[in-house]
Amino acid sequence: MTRTLLLLFTLFFFQIQAQIVIDGRFEDWESIELSDDDSDNDAGASGIDFKDVRISSDSEYLYLSFDVNKEINLQDGNKITLYIDTDENASTGLLKSGIGADIEFRFGDRYGVYYFNNNSSFFEHPQLKIISAPTVTSSSFEVLIRRDVRINGNDIFPSNSIRLRLHDDIASGDIVPNSSGGLRHTFNNNNSPSISEFSFSKPSGAHVRFMSFNVKRDNLFESSKFSTYSRIFKATQPDIIGIQEVYDHNSEKVRNTISQMMGVSSSNFYYDDVNSDVHVVSRYPIEAAVRVDGNAFFLINKNGQKILFCVAHLPCCDNDNGRQQEVDRIMAFIRDAKAGNTSIDLPNGSPIVIAGDLNLVGNNRQVETLLTGDIFYTQYGADFSPDWDGSDFEDALPLTTGMPAAVTWQNLFSDFGPGRLDYMIYSGSVMELDNAFSLNTAELSQDQLEDSQLQSGDSNSASDHFAIVGDFLINNSTPTSDMPQWTERLSVLNFGDGNLQLDLKLEQSENIKIQTTNVLGQIIATQASNGREIQIPIDLSNYNRGIYFISIVINGKKVTKKVCR
Repeated sequence: MTRTLLLLFTLFFFQIQAQIVIDGRFEDWESIELSDDDSDNDAGASGIDFKDVRISSDSEYLYLSFDVNKEINLQDGNKITLYIDTDENASTGLLKSGIGADIEFRFGDRYGVYYFNNNSSFFEHPQLKIISAPTVTSSSFEVLIRRDVRINGNDIFPSNSIRLRLHDDIASGDIVPNSSGGLRHTFNNNNSPSISEFSFSKPSGAHVRFMSFNVKRDNLFESSKFSTYSRIFKATQPDIIGIQEVYDHNSEKVRNTISQMMGVSSSNFYYDDVNSDVHVVSRYPIEAAVRVDGNAFFLINKNGQKILFCVAHLPCCDNDNGRQQEVDRIMAFIRDAKAGNTSIDLPNGSPIVIAGDLNLVGNNRQVETLLTGDIFYTQYGADFSPDWDGSDFEDALPLTTGMPAAVTWQNLFSDFGPGRLDYMIYSGSVMELDNAFSLNTAELSQDQLEDSQLQSGDSNSASDHFAIVGDFLINNSTPTSDMPQWTERLSVLNFGDGNLQLDLKLEQSENIKIQTTNVLGQIIATQASNGREIQIPIDLSNYNRGIYFISIVINGKKVTKKVCR
């Protein structure tokens, strides 16, 4: 019996660990076997040298991960090309180093070629349904392609196995594999993708729901879009909303329109105006507002707890210098506000949230500055540790509803593929993130659409950006009436190396359910106990390092604790 349970657990553990999410992080690839380890130093004139390559799949997606020897931008300025022999037949398609490539996709040039019946046709990312991450410079990349894609009416993946090659397509450019015949992969048809769980409802009345939404050049005020936006706001019910790209209307009109869309009086919301395209609408009073470039800081008062909310809309496209300077000034303002050197009176320990369309499509240095406080341009002052406990800020990383990816922007008419341009960054020492998502209604199930009263086309109709949402429990401001009293006697001790212990003292004996989930919302352990004084070991030693959530349920009351492995 014990051996059977161990085998089942091992199989379940493998499935959990093998789920890939295209989010620019790579811990989920650690359990995937290397497809090729190109240890040769054989870079061409571009200096690009391929390293580790991994391939994975499930019933819906093909996944690819690869490393190179230096930081590059995958969607611009390179000749990296993916060749896929989709029918594993070298006599069809473009003959390329021993494979017959039916699909050629050129990442840096942002287009592809489909070879079929001795003909070829060009296509762009929407036809291949390809997503890559990250959108900023990196030396590691991951790619997703839907397996049900069709081009010119033809199934792209007609076979159960494929062969692929990566080529830096210049003279003497590096190629993977070095040998002829490509890397072979057999599709995993028995494993459906595990999609991240999320909730349209807040975890509790004590949580604060933040939303960031780029509404695409005043689309919010288009009469034809009213019903679309109304469904989105009613389904999500945000508390604090950061809006970008409203140029022709002031913040009062933004507040009035959103209130109307939600079917409530405008007196339910507050606003402040800084004469920019960024706006804030809040259920809580706004005590101060300061413009910093085209971005703005708002001091929000939630029942006596001050929240510093930055709504940001950074310069787009190839303006790396302008983007870095604005990021530096945002972080310098936070540094100075914490020290009491701005017009905003920020008490110690106040939650800080930066949200918006950050247009992070260039150098990853801007992400580093936002998270770590490492300011690039010295004229904006000294580096600092941004969180109150001396640590870095945290990235909410909202995953896209209904798919294993973190996409917040998608424009089917742009040659740039879908990516993550919108962020929500926060002070994790005084805030706990319990729910986050990027709302893509096109990927919701029919049941989810009906339950939320959304329509499949709402997200794409509203904007080329998805609304991103994060639910936070603010550590120092939780009303005791909203949380079970026993939370005051609840603690999770972390002894290191993944060994934890849940300690809880109750007034009387109770039935207790404990559930441990990973960042994808996948349940990795369920435990139960009964008693008044509870001590339960929680073993995460066999799992990857990262963030996990332990939920405790007693008499229908649920409390979630975030822990780090």
